[in-house]
Amino acid sequence: MPVMATRLPATGPSLYGHLPYPPFLVTLPPRVRGTMPELMIEGYVGGQQVTELRMSSDPAGDTLALTVDDATIVADGSDATRAVFRAVDEYGNLRRYPAGEVTLTLTGPATLIGDNPFAFGAYGGLGAVWIRSLRGQTGTIILAASQPELGQAQVQVRSVPATRGSQLA
Repeated sequence: MPVMATRLPATGPSLYGHLPYPPFLVTLPPRVRGTMPELMIEGYVGGQQVTELRMSSDPAGDTLALTVDDATIVADGSDATRAVFRAVDEYGNLRRYPAGEVTLTLTGPATLIGDNPFAFGAYGGLGAVWIRSLRGQTGTIILAASQPELGQAQVQVRSVPATRGSQLA
C-alpha cells in the first residue's frame, strides 16, 4: 500500500501547540473514481511502532457483529445482560449509517427486552437489547440477529441456578 501522507503532531504556532498530546492534521487527496482505498494509521513512540488502525472504505465486506456483556446470568427472574449489535467493516470498526432493520430471535429460558425489529438505520448502525433470565429456568440462551445487507450473527448466554446468596428477597 502506498504511503499517502506522513505527519507529526500539530505543534508550534497552531491552535494545538499548548496541548500535551496535540492532534495530527492530514489532508488526504480526493478519491479516484472506481477505487476503494483503505485508511491505515500507524502510531510511533520513540521511533517504534506501537499501534496500527486500519479502516475499509469498501462496504462490501461489512458484517453484523453481536456481543453480550456477560456470558452467564442467574436464573432468578431479574438478572440480565446487555446484547449490543453493530455494523462493522472488515477490520471490526463501527460502520455508521447502514439502512434497514435488525431482526432478533431469542431461544432458551429468557425474555428479550427491547425493540424487535430494531430500526438500525435510524440509530447509526448501533443498537442494544437486554436478555433477562426466567425465574428457576436454567440452560442455554441463544440470541440471533439478522440484517439483509450485513447477514447474521449470534451469541450464547448461559442461565445458571440461583444460589442462596444471589436470590432477591
